[in-house]
Amino acid sequence: MNNLVIQTVVAVMSIVKLGSAQSADSCFVGGIRLNSVNDGYVRSTNSSTTFVITSYNTPTCTKVTWSFISQSPTQVASYDFSTSKAAYNPAYGNGKLVVRATTISSNQADVTFQINQLSSSENNTKIAASNTATSNVTIQVLIIKDCSSPTPNNVPVNPSSGVYNTQANFQCSHGSTLFYINGTTGNTATKCLATAEWENEKIVQCWSAPTATLIGNNTICAGNIATFQCTASGGVPSLDRVEIYFNNQKQMLVGNTWTSNPLSSSNNGDIVECRAINSYTAMQEYTNLGRDSKTLNVHYAAEGFAVNDGTTSHSNICTWYIAPPGPRSCTITFSLNPTTYTTTLTKDGAMVTNDATNQPQTSTSQSFVFTRNQPSFNDSGNYTLKINNGIFENTFTFNISVIYEVQPTPPPPIPPPDNLGVIIGAAVGGVVGFIIIIIFVVYCLRWQINKEHKDKEVTGRSNIGMEAEHGYYEVADRSPYQNEQNIRATQSTNYENLKDNVNVTRDEQGYADIQGVGPSVV
Repeated sequence: MNNLVIQTVVAVMSIVKLGSAQSADSCFVGGIRLNSVNDGYVRSTNSSTTFVITSYNTPTCTKVTWSFISQSPTQVASYDFSTSKAAYNPAYGNGKLVVRATTISSNQADVTFQINQLSSSENNTKIAASNTATSNVTIQVLIIKDCSSPTPNNVPVNPSSGVYNTQANFQCSHGSTLFYINGTTGNTATKCLATAEWENEKIVQCWSAPTATLIGNNTICAGNIATFQCTASGGVPSLDRVEIYFNNQKQMLVGNTWTSNPLSSSNNGDIVECRAINSYTAMQEYTNLGRDSKTLNVHYAAEGFAVNDGTTSHSNICTWYIAPPGPRSCTITFSLNPTTYTTTLTKDGAMVTNDATNQPQTSTSQSFVFTRNQPSFNDSGNYTLKINNGIFENTFTFNISVIYEVQPTPPPPIPPPDNLGVIIGAAVGGVVGFIIIIIFVVYCLRWQINKEHKDKEVTGRSNIGMEAEHGYYEVADRSPYQNEQNIRATQSTNYENLKDNVNVTRDEQGYADIQGVGPSVV
């Protein structure tokens, strides 16, 4: 029978121990192989594996047996050439052991088994095949284990271990980033495969910056040169090159060494930087990694002298006025490094006492104050200040001129304009101006209305008016009474009296001039 698919047999069979002699059988076991070369013999817990056992028979061969060997041989299955049937150990039935395929020819049997739900108890299990006639045995060892952390590329996994199909994540430590080997950003998600490997574990890496080290003395005297070396170690991927930058300008190296030009005081505080470059730090977002730097400490003598007498600043002259009485000072500013120093002040070669006490400052900018509490004309002359900072010594000559005049009073500083006050003042002024305009307009309108009203009264037929300040009287226009017969006699009498005692004249404009001509007695 060339092709026979063997179905799972659940019947109980007798266990045939390895090496049991049956002279009628002389089958030859050709070998055992697992799935493929890539599959190997390592499997993850809870996964399954397949293996193929090949055997050859002779004319007298009747049976070949496959067994698991741990502490004692345990027969898994057997194949009987005479009956063309396979049998199984019940312990490996019910899906634990399955025959996937069987190919049988007249003298060869290839049987493919699948073992499911592998457990840690089956670790180091030996798969053996033997015939029933001899002790000829072929053995392979099956390794059962969990997926673990870190990966062969040293990538941490969380959780750190897992059985088949466990979901997990690659988790690079602080300061590193997950990438695929080709330089693209890696996917952190993974799972445990049947081969006891994390998915993609062979193609992901935690990229990190190399550790850069700048070697060289950063304390240098002005006029000398500086030499620095840039070295690097570690990092993933491997180091590509090193570079040195001076004040952010890339420098030419001989190997990994840079030599500066002669340095001056202006280079004090400049920065020399070593940069280690690999595929990781070459990326724009990670260029700040893999660096080491030093700040130059350039020693130099006192320099940059300037003189100030409290009123004006000169290159080397202090002017002291003799009046009003009081102390006078001359301040000399300069720069030096180191900042610890001693001073000596002389005039015409003789030591000069100082009424001021000077203390060095911590920065490179320094000042020396020479004071006279009661200056005199004898203080005029040339002075020499000697400064020694333990490495350099320098001198500075300046002049003090004492003048018999009253020291001019500098004009008080003009305070800057108060923008807020200007804004408020402008706002208030605008409001007041607007109110004044409104009052003026209202006044003009009322004056115009009054004028028109007066004009109408004066131009009426019975109107007689004149401004009071000119002695005029305003007489309102009255309509004639319709019932004059009802006017009382006393009114008529009064009218007659008025008519006899008042002269009425009219001017050209229609005003009436009323003048009394004497009392009237009724």
